Amino acid sequence: MSNKVIKLKSKKSNSRWIIILILLVTICLIYFVFSFNKISKVEIVGDSKYSKEEICDMIGIKEGDSFLSAYIAKRKKINFLPFIEELNVNIRSMDRVLVSVKDKEVTSLIPFQEDYVVIDKDGYVLGYEPEIISGVPISRGINLDEAVIGEIVPIDKRILDVVLLIYFSAKKNLIDINEIFFLGGSPEKIHIHINDINILLGDASNIDEKMKTARAVLEKLPQNSKGSLDLSKSRSSYVFKNDFELRYYVIDDRGFCAVDKNYIIKKISHSKFNDSITVSNLEAFAGNVGEEAKIIEEEKILLDSIIAEANKNNLNLKGIDLKFGKKEELAIFTDKVKFVLGKNDETIKKIKIVKAYLDDLDEKEEKNNEKKELPIIYIDKIKNKYQDLD
Repeated sequence: MSNKVIKLKSKKSNSRWIIILILLVTICLIYFVFSFNKISKVEIVGDSKYSKEEICDMIGIKEGDSFLSAYIAKRKKINFLPFIEELNVNIRSMDRVLVSVKDKEVTSLIPFQEDYVVIDKDGYVLGYEPEIISGVPISRGINLDEAVIGEIVPIDKRILDVVLLIYFSAKKNLIDINEIFFLGGSPEKIHIHINDINILLGDASNIDEKMKTARAVLEKLPQNSKGSLDLSKSRSSYVFKNDFELRYYVIDDRGFCAVDKNYIIKKISHSKFNDSITVSNLEAFAGNVGEEAKIIEEEKILLDSIIAEANKNNLNLKGIDLKFGKKEELAIFTDKVKFVLGKNDETIKKIKIVKAYLDDLDEKEEKNNEKKELPIIYIDKIKNKYQDLD
């Protein structure tokens, strides 16, 4: 019986060694395959400021490495580069690695010495850049003595909050801001630049309403316009001043054609500014944007004389109709009354009558907002009252 027991132990021992041998061979085969199988392609997916080489160096995987090194690199902790928010390494096959990457959202650049400090959506410093980043606003007028990568930018918290607020409001309203100015370093005196338009915001109150108004105004402007837009007084009103002097809008079958002081057509659109003059029913009008407007010389002289006399008399002129009504008479429009001047004669005298009539209007009538249509006054019917005007 003793011999039988010894034989049984010998069989168990042999089996154990066979299993160990198989495991060792398997491990060696896996190691051999993983070690000698090379990564032929590392594909980077996503927008990042970093190059493929920089990303590969960060994760420790590059083309030509063994599959085993890629497998190990995938499982180790990666210290992200400052701009990277998310990164995932996916081994698609024995020779292909896919790296998906997403950078942090850059909200502003702050000038610092000869560079720009880059901040993210939470106000953290991402790094320094020698040049501007396309689509990212520059925040100026900020006192910045130092900036440490990975820490909150050390500036007045009120200003930082405004920078982020303006960025996200502009993004929401599809507006690309070039620069944000804090005049005197104050969060109460804010300007923003959008191309060649300077927009005065005042403080950051009602910022979404101000951005909506800014967008509506910008959509009306001629291409490559220059000027200033004041939104500081009220969120529901604005004042825009062109750097070019707008003479009037001519209405034709294409819409409103903006004509400047040099008779160049600046824009053709379906809307205009409320404080501008519209001209309708010209005998002839032609020209495209950027070209000189073609207007019959007699009508051009007539329009210029009416506008000049209105300006001389501080008359807030809204429109000029060269063929008003069925009788096709000359008419002018103010914000209170439509005046039918009749024939194209004694224009200067008739403008003076218009001014005198408006001055005589009762203030209560002037403030009455219930009228849906402007009253029509015929100059011939009131001219006797003002016959003593010079």
